[in-house]
Amino acid sequence: MFKRSFEESPALDTRALVWMVVSLAAAAGAHWNHVPVWLLGFACVSVFWRTRVYQGKWSAPSTWVKGGVMVVTSVAYVFSTQAQFTVETAVGFFVLAYALKLLELNQRRDAFLFSFMTLFLLCLGFLFTQSLFVSLYIFIAMGLSFVALMAVNQSLKSRSIGATFKGVYGSMAVAAPLLIVMYLFFPRFGPLWAMPLKSSTAFTGLDETMSPGDVANLAQSGERAFRIVFNGPRPAYRDLYWRALILDRYDGTSWKRSFSQTNRDRQGAVRPGARTQTEQWDYEVLLEPHNREWGFALDDAKVARGAPFSTPDQLVRFMRDVKSPEWYRVINQAEEYRESAQSFARFSSLPQGSNPRTAEWAKQLRETTPDAGTFIKTVLTRFNQEPYAYTLSPPLLTSPNRIDEFFFDTRRGFCEHYASTMAFILRAANIPSRVLAGYQGGEWNEQGGFLVVHQYDAHAWVEAWLPERGWVRVDPTAAVAPQRVESGIRDAVAEEGTFLQNTPLSLARYNHIGVFAWVTNNLEYMNYMWQKWVVNYDQEKQSSFFKRWFGDSDMKTMLMILAGVSMMVFLVLSLLTLKAEWRRNKGDPMVRLYRSLLNRMHKKGLLLDAGLTPGQALALAIKKWPRQRKLLRQIFSEFEQNLYADDGGGSPDRVRRLKRDIKQLALNP
Repeated sequence: MFKRSFEESPALDTRALVWMVVSLAAAAGAHWNHVPVWLLGFACVSVFWRTRVYQGKWSAPSTWVKGGVMVVTSVAYVFSTQAQFTVETAVGFFVLAYALKLLELNQRRDAFLFSFMTLFLLCLGFLFTQSLFVSLYIFIAMGLSFVALMAVNQSLKSRSIGATFKGVYGSMAVAAPLLIVMYLFFPRFGPLWAMPLKSSTAFTGLDETMSPGDVANLAQSGERAFRIVFNGPRPAYRDLYWRALILDRYDGTSWKRSFSQTNRDRQGAVRPGARTQTEQWDYEVLLEPHNREWGFALDDAKVARGAPFSTPDQLVRFMRDVKSPEWYRVINQAEEYRESAQSFARFSSLPQGSNPRTAEWAKQLRETTPDAGTFIKTVLTRFNQEPYAYTLSPPLLTSPNRIDEFFFDTRRGFCEHYASTMAFILRAANIPSRVLAGYQGGEWNEQGGFLVVHQYDAHAWVEAWLPERGWVRVDPTAAVAPQRVESGIRDAVAEEGTFLQNTPLSLARYNHIGVFAWVTNNLEYMNYMWQKWVVNYDQEKQSSFFKRWFGDSDMKTMLMILAGVSMMVFLVLSLLTLKAEWRRNKGDPMVRLYRSLLNRMHKKGLLLDAGLTPGQALALAIKKWPRQRKLLRQIFSEFEQNLYADDGGGSPDRVRRLKRDIKQLALNP
């Protein structure tokens, strides 16, 4: 009997198919920038194909056709992803299977499976981002999936669209208190996306290689890189140099991290030496996922709290790639810095015969300017007084000696052109130097009181070693375009109008307009609060929360509190639901009359469960009183029509008519 009922699966009605297509569009929309465009196009083709089949204009695809489509699309997907297994390709393959499932969607059991796939696909969206607005989108899309499930289960026939949405999202809202309790009290473990899953996306664009053109392309992005909250006074805008990478090896074309520097970046900071009296900064960084192991901090950084650690070069490093938002606190701890003779050789080496014109110019200037500090000032004066230009659209450098071509011929470039040239000149003059890559500046958010650093704030500069001062920042871009480090890249390129020219729809491009600045700042503030208090609610914050409210608690105590609070919340929600149901039924005269009839039958020897439908109760009543068959059918038919009527039934005329019929009912043995 069970087997037979399982195999009998009725076909879908039109409403169920429509809602499943709507939920499919919402689920696929959550991954529009994670999967190939042609895959989303194939999903649209599947929807069109399935619709035509349902309309009877096309025949349903045979097993051979479905198998052929599956093989062709799978092979095409493998080739389009170059057979790489990453998070993106895994999710994309699930989208492909999801779209293929639609082609054989015909019966209710297929529809149930399809709906569960929809919910799973929506949850996969959190692998890539957990921002406030994406979370709201997934929440709304899940509601659509639940509506589709109701349609599959044929629960929408007696409901309007408004009542359906009210019921679905109302039920999700009722579950929210229990969800909040579970989130606050359940032991915090690292999320799935914090595991070392391979991804093909590099979010920041900063890499271990810098050559003219790389950072210029990154500067056209308005995406957020990280946020900073200062615990106390904040530095001046011109001092906001957020260090990330030290590029110490020049191969004639690009600056890269050497093997020695890479190993150094993986070491914890152990720097004996006397502290210097400098102004102390204390700030917190909320870092966006960027699929790399480095963080960002000002000079003399020391990580005070959080997952990362400080390196001997005062950089911030994580033990793994950052695939989810990370929080850490930094203080500046300036100490006397010591370099070895081997390090000086590494920071002074150049390829043999590289850029001979610039090298010769630097050597001649060094002969007449033996003091390193004076030499640096002279080079910066040349950048400032001669016709060098700062631009986001520099000309291509085609010569094998790119620095020669830029320094003497084109003289138009972005920060990496100037940083690369400056570091080369210093090394040619036997002054140890290195290129720093990171960000400079940021945008202050008045509503939240924090600084936002965007991708267009990407910057490159130089650090030179002076024996009496240690490593000293040298920024040739500041000599060419002072407004770049004083107020930001927007002002630096205001005349040529190239700021975010490739992203005309970005709100950041119009932040100089009052209303756009207000909207952007408020959206940024809401997203920041979400990231800080929800997404970044980790073990450390949970522990602080417990200590504040419950003192020192172990895991057993936490679980007991979780169970107790969950039971209390569940009990309160249950009582509120029962109270609402009791009020609704108590106020319905038709329900009261139906229960009165059941009680009367109970007194006459027939116990009917209140959960039985009128049709089921009728069958049992006829067996008990077969002589009253006609009147019983009339009475229970009236109840069935009125109890499940769209208008709620229970009109005074209907109630009076039923009361009259019930009085005529003789329940004798």
